[in-house]
Amino acid sequence: MLIVDSMHAILEGLIHYHCRRVLQLDTKFMRSQKNPDIHPAFIHPWRPFDPKYNLHLEKKRHEISDRDLEDDQIAKIQETLQLPFESGEPRSMTKEKLHNKLNQYQLAPLQYVWFSLSLPTLLTIFGKDGEARVVKAQEKSHFIQLLIKWRNTKP
Repeated sequence: MLIVDSMHAILEGLIHYHCRRVLQLDTKFMRSQKNPDIHPAFIHPWRPFDPKYNLHLEKKRHEISDRDLEDDQIAKIQETLQLPFESGEPRSMTKEKLHNKLNQYQLAPLQYVWFSLSLPTLLTIFGKDGEARVVKAQEKSHFIQLLIKWRNTKP
């Protein structure tokens, strides 16, 4: 696509997409943090949101809508997963804090981050009787558990 002038690039959202998704220039996240001096524990090469993602899904219930992207939930989830985790520092995230933070987001963005990391679909769940069973991830809590398990493998 050829852009005739810069006004068309702005109106079509190409500049916004490039700055927010490609260059990852996002000050909204840093302003929302209580402690802006907390730096990521690591930098992960995140896959930018793919609008064709919805085409690969078998069930429409996993589809990401414009509402899910309105608040940039995918970017916020990715940034949350990069924060210091159980490092012993006073401001690092605990497993409980990370679970509560991820639980604030909608299911579809959590699924997209899970998908972009190529994480397994199966997880082990322990019932009230203490018996372990393997289930396929379908619920929000399942995807949160898989993301926390992935985060445990990082520094």
